[in-house]
Amino acid sequence: MKILLTTLNSKYIHSNLALKYLYAVCEDYHEDLYLKEFTINNDNDYIYGELIRDGYDIICFSCYIWNIERTLSLVDDLKKAKPNLIIILGGPEVSYQVYDLIVNNKGIDYILTGEGEENFPLLLEAISQNNMEKIKTIEGLIYRHDGGIYTNAEASPVDFESVPFPYKSLVSEVDKIIYYESSRGCPFSCSYCLSAADRGVRVLPLDRVKQDLSY
Repeated sequence: MKILLTTLNSKYIHSNLALKYLYAVCEDYHEDLYLKEFTINNDNDYIYGELIRDGYDIICFSCYIWNIERTLSLVDDLKKAKPNLIIILGGPEVSYQVYDLIVNNKGIDYILTGEGEENFPLLLEAISQNNMEKIKTIEGLIYRHDGGIYTNAEASPVDFESVPFPYKSLVSEVDKIIYYESSRGCPFSCSYCLSAADRGVRVLPLDRVKQDLSY
């Protein structure tokens, strides 16, 4: 089972921290797990060619406001070319009001809402085992099955301190911004920002932050 984590970043110098976290928590799949980042400056024909050429069984897209329309177009093209390809979407742009999104975009098999570090490995395990009973228990998951669309329980916040440092298993990227998270959530409630939907602020212990940054 060949799995790709991918996204379209808004600039070449940007990198996607969320995908690096998912890669870090999926050590059991590293032999078959790949990470490839594009930018919105790459045209869809180029990205499509890269994704089709390498013969992935599962493609997982990290979705944001700047890439969602392009991502949905790619999903449609990929599914037409390879109907058995499994497509998973995650990220802030698909974590709210997701039912209409999956109804209107038939190429999407799964949408994983909320934080994915605990639930994404469970989803890969359930898919690899073709275990529908496990899929039904995964929090934050919306999925297709036998012509229907199903919504599981809302995802709980992860234990942030248990999430591994995301850069140990990856080669450093030249000429790109390195992102690091020492906290999650926001103390404010701005109506225009998705961060207002988070429940409180969680911070890493200072010793953990020092250890990570000294890597």
